[in-house]
Amino acid sequence: PEVIAGAARLAAEATRTIDDIRGSAAYRRLVTEVMVRRILEGIMEWGLWSGDYGVGIMECRG
Repeated sequence: PEVIAGAARLAAEATRTIDDIRGSAAYRRLVTEVMVRRILEGIMEWGLWSGDYGVGIMECRG
C-alpha cells in the first residue's frame, strides 16, 4: 500500500549513511527502504491472518 511505501521512503531519507568500501550511501539508503517496506508488509500480512489483530488492522486502514 501507499502508506507503507511512504514510510519506507521516509526511513531511507532519515538514514545517515556513509560511503565506504562495503557500499555507497545511496545503496545503503536503498537497502533501508527495501527492508523497512518488507518488514511493514510482513507485519500487515501477519495482522491480516492472526485472529483479532487482523480485525483491528483492517479497521484502522479504513
